[in-house]
Amino acid sequence: MVLELNKPIKTRNFDYTDKYDQSLKPDLVRVRDSKSWKKGKEIKRKGDRTTDKQDKDYYLWFNYLKLLLEMEKNGLDLIRYRSVKLDKKILDHGRIISQKRVEDRYRVGKDIQIDRDMYSGWELEKVLTQPFYKWWRTHKFLFEEPKTVIIESPKEWKENPNFLYVRIDKRKKYSDLKKDFGIHLENLGLKGKKSTSTGFKIGGNPPYDSLVLKYNVMVRQINGESPLDIFLAEKNRWRILGGKGVIWEGYREWLRNRNKLKEMRQKVGGEEYQRIPKGRKDIYKDLQELILKTPEGKQEGMFSSHIKERITKMVNETQEVLKGVSQGRFYKKIKL
Repeated sequence: MVLELNKPIKTRNFDYTDKYDQSLKPDLVRVRDSKSWKKGKEIKRKGDRTTDKQDKDYYLWFNYLKLLLEMEKNGLDLIRYRSVKLDKKILDHGRIISQKRVEDRYRVGKDIQIDRDMYSGWELEKVLTQPFYKWWRTHKFLFEEPKTVIIESPKEWKENPNFLYVRIDKRKKYSDLKKDFGIHLENLGLKGKKSTSTGFKIGGNPPYDSLVLKYNVMVRQINGESPLDIFLAEKNRWRILGGKGVIWEGYREWLRNRNKLKEMRQKVGGEEYQRIPKGRKDIYKDLQELILKTPEGKQEGMFSSHIKERITKMVNETQEVLKGVSQGRFYKKIKL
C-alpha cells in the first residue's frame, strides 16, 4: 500500500559536483530542500526562542508521528529484520551467504499503540492531514516556555492559572525589591522548582540529516521502491552523511556499466521478445536472468545487495525511533 500523506523530504539547498557521475560533467548541480519547517525565516538563537529546541527538531517529531499515524490508518506493520544462521552456505551474486533474513511483524495500532493520552492537545487528525508549518502556527504553544515580561497595562493580562502578576513600587531600592520578590517566590514554593511549563520535551540533539534520510528510506520502502531506486533517489543526502565505503565504490562501478546494462535490457525487452512464441514467454525471464550472470549484472547485483543491507539497518533504527514516538518520546530509540 502506497503512502499518500507522507512524502520523502527533499534535500537542503547546497551545491555539489557529482564526482562519480561523469555524465553530469563538472557543472554544479542544484538541489533543494522542503522548507516547510522554516518557511524562509532565520533560525532563532536560543536566547530569542520561546521553545527549548529549534523548530526543525519539532518538524522531525511531527513527521515521524505523522508516518506512524498513516501506518496505523492503513493497517501497516513495523518489521524487525534479524539474521538466522543457515545450515548450509549459499552463493548469492558472487557472495557467500551464511545467514538468512527473517521478519518479526508488529501491527501499528495493535501491537504498537500510539499513546493518545500523551499526545493530548496535538489534535492528531490535524497532524495526519496538515503540513507542519500550518499545524505549528496553532500548536507551537504546546512546546513553549513563556518568558518573564513586564506588563505595562492590566489590559495585557492573560487569564492563565500558570501566570502570576506582581505589583512593584518602582520607588523602592533594588535590593529591597529583590528581597521582597524572593520571599514571595519562596512562599509560593517556587524556590528550586524545575520547569514544568511544557510536557513535550525533546531528548538530546536529534541528528537532522540522518533522521530525514531514515524517514525517507522508510517511506520509500513502504511504497515498494527497490533498494537501488531508494539509493539513487536519496544519494545526495546520503553523501552528506559520508560518501566513502563499499557502497560508493559499487556506485562508481555501476555508473560505468549502466549504459551497457540498459542496452542489454532494451534488447531483451524489444524485438527479440516480440518474436518469442505464445506460451514461451517464460524465456523472457530466463533472458533477464542471463543478464544478471554477465560481469555487469553480477556487479549490479552485488551493489544492490550492499545497499539492501544498509537500508535494512536504517529501517530497523527508524522503527526504534517510531516506537519511542508512539509513547510520546522523541528523540528516543526503543527496541521492538
